[in-house]
Amino acid sequence: MKNITAVGYLTNDCEVNKVEGKPTSVRFSIAVDDGYGENKGTIFFGARYFRTNISPYLLKGKLVAITGDLKKNEYEGKTYL
Repeated sequence: MKNITAVGYLTNDCEVNKVEGKPTSVRFSIAVDDGYGENKGTIFFGARYFRTNISPYLLKGKLVAITGDLKKNEYEGKTYL
C-alpha cells in the first residue's frame, strides 16, 4: 500500500456523487507546487472522500491537506495520480 500526504489548493468546487438519489461521496482535485526556479511545476491529484458532510467547505481555491492511498490510473496515454 502506498500512502501519501499532500497539501494543495482545490482546482474546482467538489462534485457530490449520488447513488439512487442519495449522496455517497465527494470528488475533488488539488494542485500541489513542485520544484523551484526554472524547474517549478505543478502536480495534480484527484481525490475521493466517502463522506458528503464536508462538501460545503470544499470550494475552489481553498487550501486543503489530504492523506490516503496513492493509486495510478492511465487513460488515453496519460497517467493520473
